Amino acid sequence: MSAFDVWIIRFEPGEAPPAERLQAAFGIDFASAQSLERSLPKIVKHAVPAKAAGEMRQALEAIGAVVECRPARDAKLSISGDAPAVFRAPDADLFPSGRVSAIDPFAPSEASVPRISVDDPMLRVPPPKVTAPAEEEAPRRIAASLLATSQAQQRRKFVLQAVGTIVAGAAIVAIGWFFGNSVFRGEAGWVDIGFDGLGIYFMGVGVFDMVAALRS
Repeated sequence: MSAFDVWIIRFEPGEAPPAERLQAAFGIDFASAQSLERSLPKIVKHAVPAKAAGEMRQALEAIGAVVECRPARDAKLSISGDAPAVFRAPDADLFPSGRVSAIDPFAPSEASVPRISVDDPMLRVPPPKVTAPAEEEAPRRIAASLLATSQAQQRRKFVLQAVGTIVAGAAIVAIGWFFGNSVFRGEAGWVDIGFDGLGIYFMGVGVFDMVAALRS
């Protein structure tokens, strides 16, 4: 069965001082009430069942206390031996359980008194990792450098391809000049005209691609 520690975090402002409210509600002596008030936040009951923790929380909130019911700490092994060292909170028995009162775990419940259920505690969310500006800037600079390098390599590749196309077109025209009847010599037939046109087309495409690559 789950056990809970009942903590008083603080007291809300009221007509009477917190020590007087504690003394009037639970019958403890004024010195103990003042000691409890000065030592807040503090455990007032250790490792009690959820039912008793809820009743105690209800009674303490009725006199203006801000209360938290936290899971009880587990027993820890002692360094000096095998016996478990159980956590003992100071003044854990400030409110004796043997006395019948509104916060007595063994007191019979009344039909008109509502029960307070203690929900399971929410898991703690780890704080977000704060990244230093220098750590964020370095990846950005690396990415920008890689992008610039990639663009330069692509531009160089396109320029080389355009130069190759121009050279291919010039070679076709040169072959027609030296080995056929080129249109530039005025003796071309239909085949020669088509051959020279193909070379001129390759040179035009190469020039267009080179201009586009250099302007990008």
